[in-house]
Amino acid sequence: MAEGGKKDVDNSLCQEPKAPFRIAEGEDLQEQENELFALEAIYETEDLEICKHDNASGHPPGGIFNIPIKTPEDFYVKVTKDLHQIKLMAFSAVRGRGWKEKINQRAAQRKKENENCESSESPAKPGSQPQPLYLVKRLPPITLNFSFPHDYPSVSPPNFTLSCCWLEKKNLTKLCEKLDEIWTRYAGSPIISVWHDFLYHEVIQFLEIKSPYDLGRVLVHLFTHPPGYEKKNYSFMAPRPFDWRGVQTFGNIDEVLPAVLDFNLTTCDVCMEEKPGHQFLRLVNCTEHRTCKLCTQGWLEAMIKDGAVSDLRCPGYKCEKSILPTEVAAVVSKELYERYEKLLLKTAFDIMPDVMICPRTFCQFPVVIEDNLGLCPNCKHAFCGRCQNTYHGHSPCKLKSEMFALLVNEYESSTAERRQELEMRYGKMVIQRALEETKSNKWLETNSKQCPCCSTFIQKKDGCNKMVCSNCRAFFCWLCQQELSKANPYAHYQHPTSACSNRLFEGVEIHDEILEFLDELDSSEDEDDDDEDEVDVDRL
Repeated sequence: MAEGGKKDVDNSLCQEPKAPFRIAEGEDLQEQENELFALEAIYETEDLEICKHDNASGHPPGGIFNIPIKTPEDFYVKVTKDLHQIKLMAFSAVRGRGWKEKINQRAAQRKKENENCESSESPAKPGSQPQPLYLVKRLPPITLNFSFPHDYPSVSPPNFTLSCCWLEKKNLTKLCEKLDEIWTRYAGSPIISVWHDFLYHEVIQFLEIKSPYDLGRVLVHLFTHPPGYEKKNYSFMAPRPFDWRGVQTFGNIDEVLPAVLDFNLTTCDVCMEEKPGHQFLRLVNCTEHRTCKLCTQGWLEAMIKDGAVSDLRCPGYKCEKSILPTEVAAVVSKELYERYEKLLLKTAFDIMPDVMICPRTFCQFPVVIEDNLGLCPNCKHAFCGRCQNTYHGHSPCKLKSEMFALLVNEYESSTAERRQELEMRYGKMVIQRALEETKSNKWLETNSKQCPCCSTFIQKKDGCNKMVCSNCRAFFCWLCQQELSKANPYAHYQHPTSACSNRLFEGVEIHDEILEFLDELDSSEDEDDDDEDEVDVDRL
């Protein structure tokens, strides 16, 4: 299958042949083998599948060539799905057959009807809105499926079919007839590479395709060649039959535009790399920005890991268009999408005043709160809707310590009416306790440090940076909070590789008594002197 997700067609070379075929002989066999070898060598980088003479399945020699179609600069496509508009499109191409005046009258009548609908503010009819245009740099491939008869190239041309998802049957017929004409000119010579060059370089010009090209034209044959037209007796203007070798490869009209956009080359707005369209995530709510799946995936993963799931937007510059959950699931992993769903559900519950999550960590079931009572239908736990503790009736809430800071912030920033409401809900004693505990914690964080052994808060009023814990009597450094050796705690300040070297009295006002202690510390040379120093330290 060609790049871009083109709809599969049953054009495999491995189908059972309908009738026995003859293998070429002599010069024809040599020419066929040389042509297949040359095609493999010349078009090795293109989407070409070769079936040689000695294939194990016993199929005719040939191949399948997917030939992409490059478009002119600033080439746009659109798609019309309204059958009435497609019908007008079908007969607007008729020239000199008496239809022109009738078509113009119908177009003017419909334009007047649309203007009346707009003036009366009634809903617009299908097809009255302008169709969006899509810039296309290349179109999905035309698939050339060919096989060699036994007398090719000396007598007969190759058998072939042309299949495409965006061309109408009339144009496919024109291309088949053009390939026959080219064979007539080059009869007796290898022809596949000539056919390839024509399809690759001249299709747009030969079919006179102009921008914007309407992909709805693939359904024009429904009106020009209605079902059963072969059995009707036409007095004049009988429809010309289509060439059976031209095959349309789409299931319905809704598949055509996605197939074209998937194969198109597009530049990502984030990484600025040009990639095929099937590597992009087309957002339903945003048609302005083009972001590849890799960039969108990185953006969404970062947002979900940060918990920002309630406001996922298009990663385009200053874009406010939202991303749908189905689009999130298309690019992130299954585990991350499950986290996204849980966070999204929790966010939805947070804005519902009468719904809370069960506080039990093993449950986490959504619970409806009635009269401040939450009764979990899953684990049968009854809890308070305010403090989330076990239900305590109309008694004041006993807040958990981690909720004190949130309560204090809300209380201090609230109006008088809100403060009165909080006091009635939690009680003045609880509010006062929360204020005092929060202020105490702030003071401790500012004016004290914790012992590295027992975590007791220690305040330093004076002296050197060697501290003694009042609880467990451990020695530790005030600067780095590292536990010190009880045998020689000052070695921490004397070792040249220590981060606190020569910082014993950093930040301390030097007195005469401290200077004398330093002199004694420097002049100590034996253990007795060390013992005296330890006594002096205790005295200090």
